[in-house]
Amino acid sequence: MCWFQRIFMYPQTVILFVAARTKDERAWKYVVPLCVIGLLFSTYHYQLELFPNQPTVCSTTIPCSVRFVEVYGFVSIAFMAGAGFISILALQLAMIRARRVEG
Repeated sequence: MCWFQRIFMYPQTVILFVAARTKDERAWKYVVPLCVIGLLFSTYHYQLELFPNQPTVCSTTIPCSVRFVEVYGFVSIAFMAGAGFISILALQLAMIRARRVEG
């Protein structure tokens, strides 16, 4: 699950960097779907960590229910990825709304 989350997070760094440098306003067309799909993966992964006694798509050698990082009792890698996706999504939606009000 971590790899799938990374697949949807890492391209956004390039897309958003290029969009910021070129002032391209169409980046949201790529960023929003990546965030939504990545958020679905991270939500599924986080609930696997919370409720480990359920069938999963992960293998037994690399379990998805194990928390390799745990801070404050609830912050894990899946939680951090989800928070990142939500943050990027919220900022993109705020930018879309600001452009509509502006123009």
